[in-house]
Amino acid sequence: MAAQRLGAKASEKRRDLEQLRAINAAITTAGSTLNLFGSLKKQYVAALAADHEARTSELKEWQAKSSGQPFEFSADLKILSPLRPPIPALEKLLYDKIDASHSILALFGFLTQSIDNLDWAMRERNAIIEQLQASPSKSHTERAQIHFGLASSEGHSDSRYPDCILAMSRYTNDSIVFSYAIAKQMVRDGEALRLKIGKEAPSLVQPDFERIESLKIIPDLDEYQAIFASLQVEI
Repeated sequence: MAAQRLGAKASEKRRDLEQLRAINAAITTAGSTLNLFGSLKKQYVAALAADHEARTSELKEWQAKSSGQPFEFSADLKILSPLRPPIPALEKLLYDKIDASHSILALFGFLTQSIDNLDWAMRERNAIIEQLQASPSKSHTERAQIHFGLASSEGHSDSRYPDCILAMSRYTNDSIVFSYAIAKQMVRDGEALRLKIGKEAPSLVQPDFERIESLKIIPDLDEYQAIFASLQVEI
């Protein structure tokens, strides 16, 4: 009986060590995902959204003045390449290698949905830009109608482009928040497992959350508190 207990204890410790190694890999992978979307926001999306909002405000002021002069604007029409976050690797770790909690798996579901929605918005915007590039004869007025979702002289409007900008901003933020939340939760789980294992436990990967937070890429977490509360997650 004593030998069986010792054998069971040793087997449990091996499983715990494997779990901890997998948790370290998951923290690294979630951190890479966070950095990828943080870079996208800092290098492009935040400025794109802010510029579109500023040009829209200028347009409203121009409309209020009714000067009769054409509304002049410039637009960033850069085609964006699809992102390739390490989601398959993170999924395999969470589902196959780690006894992940319901909260972690739910956060992962929110993350994958956000990434899919962001990918759709980027592809849709690229398609609109390609259509514009293929139609150089479109007038300045027609381009403004597309860029700002304005009604044509026939009363038809197409809000796809401004909708894409809003969606890119929103889902970039969502992807940042949910990858950040997964990384923080995995660190907590890893710390608890290290305490259980004791002296034999390997060190835990520790993302530099202070540096990440200082970059001002993480949106207001108050907007996500309802989700976190429903999942009993503290960020």
